[in-house]
Parts: sequence; structure tokens; C-alpha cells
Amino acid sequence: MTGRPRRPRSLGLRLDSLEPRDCPAVAVVQDRNVLHLTGDAADDVVVAADQGGHAVRVQTGGVAQTFTGVARIVADLAAGADTFEFRPAERPTESLHLRVDLGEGDNRFVCPEPPTGSPPPDAPVEYAFDLRAGSGDDVVIILSCVVPGLGFDVGADLGDGDNNLDATFRPDPAAPPRTSMPGISVAVATGARADTVKVTVGDAEQLSGIAMQKVKWLRPATGTTR
Repeated sequence: MTGRPRRPRSLGLRLDSLEPRDCPAVAVVQDRNVLHLTGDAADDVVVAADQGGHAVRVQTGGVAQTFTGVARIVADLAAGADTFEFRPAERPTESLHLRVDLGEGDNRFVCPEPPTGSPPPDAPVEYAFDLRAGSGDDVVIILSCVVPGLGFDVGADLGDGDNNLDATFRPDPAAPPRTSMPGISVAVATGARADTVKVTVGDAEQLSGIAMQKVKWLRPATGTTR
């Protein structure tokens, strides 16, 4: 039986929408007790929050993950206008070291105050910051409410550019007057162009003489300070 040839049936194509997925530009890898964060040339934004007990929660690119057994954080964010925020814990991790290389660009490092009324740690602890800003107009802000038993060791190399560093350490309002606070060390190095460096440790009425003797400030060789 003959007839007209059958036409092939057309296939309808349908495109299904995919679920949106955040792809962080910062790679986070843990090697034993060291947490490595590696950025790229984009404008990276990283929030690292101490959870206490050597646990650190890292949020970047809309993705958050908690790592345990962390004693040191090493971040290399490369070029771009990067932002790194470190959030202290209510009960800080013992001797947590943070090294951040922000690379070239107009970068920003922020350390806000810990939660109000944080209880003193069971043993003396310390946050150690090693900050490297590279060339560009960078901003470093440390607004710390110092609680008894928590020390700060801050080193900052601001690099070339019109940079601004503001480090303020004030006693916990809940602490009794004349409470002996831990050691505070701030060392700042600058490069070419004008920089503004402001370090405030006060109120003297609430700080003990021992604590004041532990405060060190290395004046930069160049730049504008106040």
C-alpha cells in the first residue's frame, strides 16, 4: 500500500530553570589547625566569626560554613576592593592568630566589638592580627570592647596609598573600675603618601597602671599620624 511519506514528528524542546547557586570567589580549605582563604581579582567579601572553642564560621559569596579545630587563619584575597570582617566571640578562642593579605586595591578590614557583657575567659587568651593591605586607599577599623583576660596583638602594614587606621580599645562597661586589663600591642607601618593612624586606649580611669604599661605603639617612619 502506497501513500504520501510520513513526516517526522517534531520534538518539542523545553528548558527547565535551574536553582540559583552561589559560587564563592574565595576558596576555603582547612589544613590541620590552619584555615586558608584564597581570593581572586574580584571584590571579595569575607566574614570570619570566632565561635569559641577553636571553631570559626566563614561566610563568603552567600555560603557559610563552620570549621573546628582552628588555631590560625591565613587569608590571601589578591587584587580587588576586598572586605574582610573578623567577629570576636562571646567566649574567645584561646590564642587565635589571623593573617590577612588584602592585596592591591582599596580594601577594608573591620573588627567590631564583641557581644556586650561577654564573660571573662577561663584562661588568658589573645587575638593576634597580622594585616597587610598592599597598595591602594585602605581602611582598617578595630573597635574592641576589651574584656578581662582577652589580649590583642595587632600588626598592620598599610602599604602605599592614602590609608586610614582607627583602633579603639575600651574596657567592658560591665567591668569594675580599675580592672586590670590584658596586654594590648599595636604596631603600624606605612608606605608612600599620607596616612592617618589613630589608636585610642581609654578611659584611663577604668584601666589599671599595669595594663597601660603594656600598651605599645610603633610610630610609622612616614605618613601622617594623629
